[in-house]
Amino acid sequence: MTIDTERRAPIADVAVVIPALNPGDALARTVADVRRHLEGSGRTVEIVVVSDGSTDGSEAAVIGWVGVRVVSHHPRRGKGY
Repeated sequence: MTIDTERRAPIADVAVVIPALNPGDALARTVADVRRHLEGSGRTVEIVVVSDGSTDGSEAAVIGWVGVRVVSHHPRRGKGY
């Protein structure tokens, strides 16, 4: 994995963006399924969960997972943002 020294963030070969709005327990399962599917691909993978105003706290379940970044918008901004 390469590090972008300006942003101090890993540069992944593949980025998967998962939009979320109150997904409940499904979010952790979805992230785990995506990781499992991409394991062994030989590529570095970053999963970005974008919670657009979720109020169920579901994004907390994946905060801190290796290779997962969580972006939260409060209040909700909508799909155009």
